[in-house]
Amino acid sequence: MMATLVTIQSIWATGTKGEVVVLLPLPPIAVGLGANPIPEEDIEMLRNFRGPNGEFVRLGFVRPFAKNLPDEPQFIPRVATIYRNKMWTLSLVQYASTIFIDSDILLRRNLDHLFLTDRFTTARDNISPLNAAFWVSNPSCQVRDS
Repeated sequence: MMATLVTIQSIWATGTKGEVVVLLPLPPIAVGLGANPIPEEDIEMLRNFRGPNGEFVRLGFVRPFAKNLPDEPQFIPRVATIYRNKMWTLSLVQYASTIFIDSDILLRRNLDHLFLTDRFTTARDNISPLNAAFWVSNPSCQVRDS
């Protein structure tokens, strides 16, 4: 939880204006190794956390994706689950643009300009774009040709 709070503080410290939304699985289970339940006091801490200008954290609770498929040899099951859970950011269709940030990232610069992009943007690695700790997307219910 401490890494999440530090990430949120770094977002606010850069002056980034976007809302901070933390998506938690239902039931609240930590996504890292061990997958322990998230203590209610940690969830309450997020609810009560405030930035220097009165910013707050919006919590979203999402259902985890289905169990791993038997033919997923490229990923260990826990990693595949983590990747699929990151996809929930694409369901935030009430926002024109979202920036997904892993909870262990420390921001050093304002990200407001990234909200203006109109396409999926990520720092791709050799494994998967979902392995990136950061991406920009434009959630939508529309199907687009590109």
